[in-house]
This record gives sequence, C-alpha cells and structure tokens, in this order.
Amino acid sequence: MPAAVTDVRSSPPVRLVVPDYAPPSALAVPLFHFDTRATLEALARAAAYHVGVILIGPDGPALRDFADKTETPGHFAVLTAEIDSPWLRDHAPVAVVENRRALQVLPRHERADRPRDTALFSNLMSIPTERTELHLAAGNTVRGPNGLAISTLRVLSDNGLDTDQGLRTTGVQMGIHRWLLVPAYDDDLSAHTDCMVRFLSPHLCAMVRRTDRPDTQTPADALAAAIADACPGIRILDIPARAFGESFDSPVNWVQLGRTILLPDYGAPDPNHAPTAGILAAEGFAVVPVASGTSGLGGGLHCLSASIYTEAPETVPPEPE
Repeated sequence: MPAAVTDVRSSPPVRLVVPDYAPPSALAVPLFHFDTRATLEALARAAAYHVGVILIGPDGPALRDFADKTETPGHFAVLTAEIDSPWLRDHAPVAVVENRRALQVLPRHERADRPRDTALFSNLMSIPTERTELHLAAGNTVRGPNGLAISTLRVLSDNGLDTDQGLRTTGVQMGIHRWLLVPAYDDDLSAHTDCMVRFLSPHLCAMVRRTDRPDTQTPADALAAAIADACPGIRILDIPARAFGESFDSPVNWVQLGRTILLPDYGAPDPNHAPTAGILAAEGFAVVPVASGTSGLGGGLHCLSASIYTEAPETVPPEPE
C-alpha cells in the first residue's frame, strides 16, 4: 500500500464545496423491498427526530403509510421514484456555494446494472444541477472546511487517469480548493473515504486507525499530516477499528445531524461500535445507535442516505473578497 498522499490544488475558485458536517435541509432515505429494509426504516425514524426526511421509493402510498405510523409523521415527505438499489449517497448531489447561494453538482456515477439510480436525482431535483464530466462517487468525496476534499485513489482508476492533473476542472466545478488522494483499504468493498475519515466540525476530524492492519499506519500518518497541513489547528480523533468477518465494516460511516450522530451498529460481535460511541460522546455528541444490517456490503448509514441542501448552510464561511 503506498504511503504517499497526493495534494491536488485547483485555481482559486469562486465556488466552495459544502462540508459534510453542515446540517442538511433534509435527509433522503430509500424505502423498498431491499435486504436492508429494516435498517432503512430505523434510519428514517431516527433521523426524523432531528431533520426532515425524504422517503424515496416506487410505492408512494406505502411510503406515506410508513411515515404516518411513526412518532413524527409531519417530518416526512414522499417522493415516488423507481430505484435499483438503496445506495443513494454515491448518486446524490454535492452542494456548493456560489455567491452565497447553494447550487447542486451531480457526480457522474454510472453503472449499467443501476440505470434508474443514475437518473434518480437528475429527475427529482427541483433546483438547477450540473453534472461532472468525471465519474465520481459522492461517498468517495469526504468534504471538510475551507474547500478541502478527500478521495481514495479509486477516483483516478475510475476515470482512467494516471495523474491528478485530470481532476482540476472537476475540482473547480465542485468548489474544492485542495483535493487529497489517499490509498483505500484493500478489504473495504467500497474503497471510499467515507469509510476512512469524517469531519465533525471545522476544527475536529475523525480518522479510522486500523488495529488489525499494521500496514495501514504509514498511509494513515501521511493522511493525518496532510489534513493538519490543510487545516491548521484541527484536532484529529483516532477511531480504533478492526475488521470482523471477511471484510471491514467502518464505524465512521455514520450520519451526522448537527450535534447528533446516527452511529451504525453492525451487530454482534461488532468490536468497533462501543469504542466509537464512547469517543464521540466524550466530545459532546449525542450518539444514537442504529442497527445496520449491511455487514460485508461495504457501506453503512452514510452510504444508504443522501444529504439535501436547499440553502447555503451558515457553517460555510463567506467567500474571500
């Protein structure tokens, strides 16, 4: 596994990408007859106490019936649409701020076996959107303060690129000031950074530290150094984690709604849930466990949902004059 972290700087952009920790206007959750249906229902119920939830699926009346039987029926909206999978995040729009307005950029993430997922948000979004030319899974673009984004090297292989130079145009379009590229865990099916590192605030970052893989320590140290260089004064929380079973199920694939963290619990024996919950609670976050029946599938609660922004969040600093 390479130890290097590639730093990709774009020209000073007019746009600024919205950080992941900015409270969304709503959280989109798919409901359909997937194997993860129980997880999706639990996620929707938990999220609705903190933010509006948009239920997406092909059976509108069934979605409304589900919402009406919850304790917060007025917090749900229903969008009827055909979907191929529950993995909304990768196809979801990425919010950027331009002239203090929120715009949406749809990452090109096309799979021949999921054509309806590819078209989903371009058909649903009522506000103007743009589409990136590069293939880019939204779950593989963890976004921090001041236009920082982190992706795994998969973004290069997905686009047939040998160097980071091909990312510059897309970086400007997405309001990325600095784009860090890191190696993925080879036992993570998604190979996405939202299973490796998450920003909790402009001053706090959480990063997985694999206790079962000594070979990951050098690239992890390089990533921590790159984040510290890009965000002077930021504090990095080490999240100790290890694989159980045949693949790595990440504890940081959570959903953040302000000071509340919906934390995936992959079931017994999950060696990562309790330590992660304790670390977050010590930082003042309210931790809500959500049973995540996605073990071995390469994702968790973050991958199963999509953050929707209709306004420029207050947590985004104004653009420089």
